[in-house]
Amino acid sequence: MPIESASAFSQTLRNVTDIKLTALSKKRAAFGSTKEHLITSTDPQKTPSIQDRVRILLQGYKKLQNEGFVKGTDTIADGNSIDNLEQFLLMSEYDPSVGTNLLNAFENGLRKTLSMEEKKFEFGDLFGRLLTEWLVNAKHLPPGPVGEDSDTTMSTDEAFETVGRKEMQEQRKLFEEYVFTEKTTDDTAITKYLDNLFKPSDAKRQLNKIRMLVTDFARTLPKRIITAEALCDVIDGVIANNLLNNEKTETLRQFKKDEAVLNEVADVIMMHMSAYETWSWEEPISLDMRRQLNGKYRVFMDEGIIEALLVHHVGSEWTFHMKECFSQLFNSDAWLDGGDLPTKKELDERKFFLDESKAAGAYFSRYYDERNILQKRRSDSAKFFLSQMADSYEKPVDPYDEDYEDKKKSSTDAGFIKHSLLHLLSTELLINKAMHNKFTVLRSDFKWFGPSLPHTSIMAVLRYFGVPESWIGFFKAFLNTPIRFSSDGPDGLVRNRVRGVPISHTLSTFFGEMLLFVMDFAVNQKANGTFLYRIHDDFWLWSHDQTKVVDGWKAMQRFAQVVGIEFNEQKTGSKCIGEELSKELPEGDIQWGFLKLDDKSGRFLIDQDQVNEHIVELKRQLAACNSIFSWVQAWNKYYGGFFARNFGGAAQCFGREHVDMIIETLSRIQKDIFPEHSSVTDYLKSVIVERFFPGEKSIDIPQGWFYWPISMGGLGVLNPLVHQYAIRESLSSPQILIDDTLREERYEYEQKQRHWKTSRCKTIASYEIPSSIKEVYGNRSADKIPFPDFDEWIKNRELFSKPFYNLFLLLRGIGSERDPKSTPQLEAALRTVELRGGASTRARAPMYRGRLGTRGRGRGGAAAGSRKTKKQEITNDFDDLSNYWKWVVALYADEMVSSYGGLEVVKHGLLPVGMVEAFRSMRVSWEQ
Repeated sequence: MPIESASAFSQTLRNVTDIKLTALSKKRAAFGSTKEHLITSTDPQKTPSIQDRVRILLQGYKKLQNEGFVKGTDTIADGNSIDNLEQFLLMSEYDPSVGTNLLNAFENGLRKTLSMEEKKFEFGDLFGRLLTEWLVNAKHLPPGPVGEDSDTTMSTDEAFETVGRKEMQEQRKLFEEYVFTEKTTDDTAITKYLDNLFKPSDAKRQLNKIRMLVTDFARTLPKRIITAEALCDVIDGVIANNLLNNEKTETLRQFKKDEAVLNEVADVIMMHMSAYETWSWEEPISLDMRRQLNGKYRVFMDEGIIEALLVHHVGSEWTFHMKECFSQLFNSDAWLDGGDLPTKKELDERKFFLDESKAAGAYFSRYYDERNILQKRRSDSAKFFLSQMADSYEKPVDPYDEDYEDKKKSSTDAGFIKHSLLHLLSTELLINKAMHNKFTVLRSDFKWFGPSLPHTSIMAVLRYFGVPESWIGFFKAFLNTPIRFSSDGPDGLVRNRVRGVPISHTLSTFFGEMLLFVMDFAVNQKANGTFLYRIHDDFWLWSHDQTKVVDGWKAMQRFAQVVGIEFNEQKTGSKCIGEELSKELPEGDIQWGFLKLDDKSGRFLIDQDQVNEHIVELKRQLAACNSIFSWVQAWNKYYGGFFARNFGGAAQCFGREHVDMIIETLSRIQKDIFPEHSSVTDYLKSVIVERFFPGEKSIDIPQGWFYWPISMGGLGVLNPLVHQYAIRESLSSPQILIDDTLREERYEYEQKQRHWKTSRCKTIASYEIPSSIKEVYGNRSADKIPFPDFDEWIKNRELFSKPFYNLFLLLRGIGSERDPKSTPQLEAALRTVELRGGASTRARAPMYRGRLGTRGRGRGGAAAGSRKTKKQEITNDFDDLSNYWKWVVALYADEMVSSYGGLEVVKHGLLPVGMVEAFRSMRVSWEQ
């Protein structure tokens, strides 16, 4: 958001805050005065009668309730209800059973309740001062789009260096060298390469189908009606891509609230579509560099709203269509199926000994539902096939980035896909070591993939698949953008992009995936059906047969040479377990996040050197924060998110040992960051005392307050260790699971062998004996033919071994989080929690139909302007809490109740926590 727009929002928040803090201050003063009067009035020397003291305190507390100074609870600190106390007090006048000891307890309970309420006001004041500190320092807000706690940037209030650090300048220089230096590739050579790739008859047949479908699609796309609902889908996509700045993004949100505006904007988009052949950028586009959590800088375009909507619409429609076309090829005979299939002789013998009636190809037909590892691999590969291309607006794909935040855990979420790939790789390593005693894996990506893509290669591939010249012209106009860096000012040098694609655009994803599909298909064809697991330009290739990996690597090298891109040597490497690595494969580590594959143990271990580098960076980021709230947010993003995510997460293929390694590393990070303090909360407490309570050595701050949600008056510090401990007990050692599988497999073999000897061999006539068996044993009767030995039995385990199939599924499991047990005291505390508007997720209201109704693949029912409110972290139902909040509440509830009389630190409505959440959603770049 531009500084003036961001400042306007922060000023509004500050005004709201000032009003609420003023009201809070008045309430606190009035409460304090009343409390002081009550304490003075009930001094034992002034009021010796215990009954009178209790009566004064009780009446005073009820008055505070009626005047709204304290929450309207009917119980006091000792658990007695107000109504009961009134009755007990009345009884005490004549009933000796209500003696002095009970009355003393009532008095102490009332005094403690007043102290708790006073503490709530004190912490409400502290919360307000923390918020004011945050807002006072929110003076320089660089441009950044609005997102839901985006992982690549943080919501903070700090100023940033205009020039930026040395790394930023170096990466800008590299960026400029790529995008402003044209790289021309040979169209003829690319066409010849593709002709050879699609030479097989099945592939040629599919290619012709794709070309016909593309021709028809290109002709009809400009004529399609864009409804208001369809435009909402486009707007949602632009927002999800985190492309535009805060001000433009907020404008898009406002569009969705007005059907008339939507229809007008849709008209403009359709006007552009009808004249797509002559479209071009209206004016130079500004570029902004944003630092990512992984230390890289990325360059974002800041185009106009209409242009952003248009190119997103075009990119989405082409992406949906080509994903459908390529999926048809993937599911055809043109796409080779991998796996080592048994010979007809082996199948005949299996049928003979085991009485199996399956035909030779039945075990690995893509339409056959037999449960085996090969079929599971086939379904897995379908999930990763072109995973960055969305199928429709109903199934959007999150922008892929190394700094993703794993929140949704859906099949299209970037974090879920990346973690599931890591777990699949680890499972394959363990399974292949157990079955074949060897495993080879290669990992690589392309150097500066987006900025380095030659436009001539993109156009050559598009033409090959049938994209007509009219659309080629539009795509060229999109890529040939006039751009200048915003940091150079409005008079900065304007140059046209002649190479590469802009980040966070669906058209860019479309271009990249069109090229990389060719590489996917080339590996499949040249490496005997081996699947290249790929997420955008990050890819992994593995097999127990090293020759397939070698063939696949050669296919990738040939592809890169033809289209004019280079591999990233720093991220390229291969490892072989069980045999010597081929000299034809690249040397280097296999890394994923902070994990590095140890080829000796076959385990992914945390690279502590990488962790140390990021500890230094985290210290730098924390030091740049000049408010407690921004410090906590930086800590949560880095420590609670970035570190924890890049350790790979918990899974059965890693076992409990990996979780212990994560716990030890997270603990070490805290020790390194806070060498003079016991923990992050101990450090924060010292800072709060120093800033807000100078002269005092310490103040009483409950430990739970630091971890309590902001919506309830806490500081909102995240603790990633909670999840690790919750899931730890559900995991065991992978080796134990493998050993159990081997024993089960041996037992199954012995059962089959016993059945052959005692039963089946006696029922087979001589004509039922296969010729392959007779060639070995002559004319022996079946009962004279020995059952295959164990080594023969375990051939083709991927097809026939049920124990290993079950192990394959088990190892990929992520374990289950253990919930804490609720207690009566916990349930009672939760019942006092006030439910707010965001306590549940509202269903989206039915969408108006717009001018011509809905279209086939829109979201269907997304109300313009409707949104899902944030779920209340702590509600009054224990079962409704997430696992994380269950553990936090179970751990700190007693302490919070003891300090505040309940689980809410600040009474709802006294502080603008909703505005705080809105302000925090604004994405502002990391300290540069």
